[in-house]
Amino acid sequence: MRVRVAALLLLALPAWAQAPSELRSRADLTLESKEALHRFTVPAEAYRHARRDLGDLRVLNGKDELVPFAFAGEAERAREAPAVVALPQFAVYAPGRDLRPESVDVTVRAEANGTLVSVQRRDAKAPVTKPVAWIVDASALPQPMQALIVEWEGGPGTEVVHARVEASEDLRSWSPVASLSALVRLEQAGRTISQPRIEFSPRKPRYLRITGDGPAFQLTSVKGELTSMPAAVKRTLRRVPAVAGEKPGEYLVDLGGRLPVESVNVIFADNNSVAAAEIVSRDAPDGQWVSAGGANFYRLTLGGREVTAPALDIGRRPDRYWLIRTDPRGGGIGKALPSLEVAWRPAQVVFVARGDPVFHVAFGRGGAIGTSLPVEQLMPGYKRYAEYALPEAQVGAVTTSEPTTFERVTEKLGVTDGKKVGLWAVLLIGVGLLGFMAWRLMGQMKAPPTGKNG
Repeated sequence: MRVRVAALLLLALPAWAQAPSELRSRADLTLESKEALHRFTVPAEAYRHARRDLGDLRVLNGKDELVPFAFAGEAERAREAPAVVALPQFAVYAPGRDLRPESVDVTVRAEANGTLVSVQRRDAKAPVTKPVAWIVDASALPQPMQALIVEWEGGPGTEVVHARVEASEDLRSWSPVASLSALVRLEQAGRTISQPRIEFSPRKPRYLRITGDGPAFQLTSVKGELTSMPAAVKRTLRRVPAVAGEKPGEYLVDLGGRLPVESVNVIFADNNSVAAAEIVSRDAPDGQWVSAGGANFYRLTLGGREVTAPALDIGRRPDRYWLIRTDPRGGGIGKALPSLEVAWRPAQVVFVARGDPVFHVAFGRGGAIGTSLPVEQLMPGYKRYAEYALPEAQVGAVTTSEPTTFERVTEKLGVTDGKKVGLWAVLLIGVGLLGFMAWRLMGQMKAPPTGKNG
């Protein structure tokens, strides 16, 4: 029994151990500036080997000394719905047979602040055909756009339109923003498929020019989808093949880590596939599935080009295991297995470059207690996304060692929170001590009485 008690004590002690050498994974941080504050992007390996809340992550200097650091942003906050603003639009008509928008000579009237009043063809006597382009006034927008949402007149030949968007500051020189973006509006297999968004990297142009790939395209309205994120905020994409689930029409996906997923998309292996699917997820292999949402997903060849469904925004969900549920009736998606494409914004860490380089990030300790500070302590007056103005440290290759016995035990018990691990350790010690006391008491009761016989 003494051996068992000793083993329990040895298992419990690492719950409070904070030595950097006991963190399983680490990577070097390369600094390209001498500024006091830097930031870096949490590597994908941290979502596999670190705790769910990243509470065991540390930033260390060349002497393995802990330096002050903070997680920036609101990691668990669901994404806010972006603001959408209607934009003024002006049709550009082409005379004769030359339907290229760049060949049309137009005159533009604008206010002093650049807001367009009218766009007209100079040669008013030439016969008018149809609009060949639309100029959109975005000069009054308060912040950058990340997408356009368009509506167009329906009719034969307009179910699938490939649109081109260009930007200009002076209405003379134009640069591409989005090329051959697919706009879809059709009904197939009893389902309505709609894709009215033209997505691009955040920007704030004064004017936009939109053209379609056919004369039947007639634009009726344009809205700009605004973003509050700076251009440096980018999502990371990962596409993971699925395996067959227990039931027909179910497909399992293991992301290999608790990625903070913000959007999902079902990628079919076979072309011309359409399916309504529900996406569910869970953190543990035996946990309860929780719905993340559903949508019509598709991969179609229309108008000679491949068209796929847009990603489904789900807020933010740091789960490892995902399930695609489709209805196998009506043919399903065929025999080939789909893939799940996920997108997320990795957490940003702000740290103080104190001490000797090389700095490095370390993590991978289930029982470690969190040591991060509030970001306002490192960046007084902090505002959301202010960390992206700091110089970025580059994260090197991550090296990982095997887990300890204690980590295997806590992982099997499903306990990764530092306080809970400490409580488990106290419980194990208490059980061990009680067992030891019971063993000693039983031994004393069984011992023969001592003394002289009369």
